[in-house]
Amino acid sequence: MKNKKKLALVSMITATALSILSGCGSSGSNGGNEGSEANNSDQVHLKMAWWGSQARHDATVKVIELYEDQNPNVDIEYEFYDYDGYYTKLGTLAASESIWDIVQLDNQFPQYINQLEPLDEFVDNKIIDVSNTNEKYLSTTTYDNKLVGISNGVNSFALAYNKTLLDEAGIEEPTDDWTYEEFEKMNAEIKNKLDIYGVSRMDDFIHGAIMYVPQTEKGLNFYDKSNLSTTLGFDDPNILAPYFEMRKNMVDNGSYPELGGIDTNTDSAFQAIRDRKAAMVFIASNQLVELMKGMPEDQEIKLINPPRITKDGEAGIPLRSSQMLSISKNSKNKEEAAKFINFFQNDEEANKILAGERGVPIMENIREMLIKEGNPATLATFEYLEKVSELDNGEINVFDSSLNPEIQAQYNLIKEKVILGELTPNEGAQSIFDFATDILK
Repeated sequence: MKNKKKLALVSMITATALSILSGCGSSGSNGGNEGSEANNSDQVHLKMAWWGSQARHDATVKVIELYEDQNPNVDIEYEFYDYDGYYTKLGTLAASESIWDIVQLDNQFPQYINQLEPLDEFVDNKIIDVSNTNEKYLSTTTYDNKLVGISNGVNSFALAYNKTLLDEAGIEEPTDDWTYEEFEKMNAEIKNKLDIYGVSRMDDFIHGAIMYVPQTEKGLNFYDKSNLSTTLGFDDPNILAPYFEMRKNMVDNGSYPELGGIDTNTDSAFQAIRDRKAAMVFIASNQLVELMKGMPEDQEIKLINPPRITKDGEAGIPLRSSQMLSISKNSKNKEEAAKFINFFQNDEEANKILAGERGVPIMENIREMLIKEGNPATLATFEYLEKVSELDNGEINVFDSSLNPEIQAQYNLIKEKVILGELTPNEGAQSIFDFATDILK
């Protein structure tokens, strides 16, 4: 592999450079795409960034290197971050219209729509091959009738639980129709019988707002589906109070980590499952592959859909694109970026490396190839997504608000105040309702 400069960043509080390898012909990095044009007619330079775990980073780098080996005239400089750090950096670059040539986005993509190059032309010209997918999957990354990205995979949310631990404690496994009341009782039972956490981590905003509100009444969503999430989709703040109360109870009885504990970091929360310090963890379904790495072979991990409010109520679990790869409208090398995206999505050797970690691939041939590979975590993820798609999930809104980061941060701050007893659950629910209503005006 040719020697070149690579910039890899992990941003927790501030972005920290992990490695910079010096080489020929590579321009200095300022995080955007200035200087990403070719130095001559043969050499093409691209910049790419993504968020995720170390496992995702390692796999993505291998795929980049594989592409470069097959295309010696292409040099891809990359950056990677944690989720919050990624969107902080992207926001800075977007303000100066200098985002990376190849950008990874999730359901916040509508707010960056003016900086994305539609991919329809590349599809029409056969540069990006979508013959192995269908309109259902392409619609997850279509905006205003334009294809603005190719989904890296579909995913949903789940609770991964250690069946071995539950069996040892004589605790019955959860069922598809389990409720929050049963979930809370199971956590307390795990604490009492095993003296470990019931669950090591929950994404409280997704669990307590994005999924909880649709479970309350058909047609409701935290954000209004009809106007692409520019306003709230419910008008009774007390809907949110029971979830806040449950979370406080879980910390109070020791079945959930105290504030500032292992739940603040995904890797720590996953390690707690591997070390038998917790029995369950809330995950995006595509994270099962990462969770299973290093898991003791004598521990059986299974996936169950998150609980719902009532047994016969809606499950409220969104099935959506986990992330997508898009092209910057200001990229000087759009066609080469499109070729790389096609490689990323369609090449079998590349996808053996990626192993469905970003979600269930939207290309049928890649799904079939991964099934033949027989990775148990991949197979379990595929089976779970098939089950979720058959649940009564109601009318789920899959678009996040452009102000979602600020609202989510405030939600988590209010949740902490409820847990500390500084606010009652009802006061917390009213507070986040008022904050979100005001900021969305």
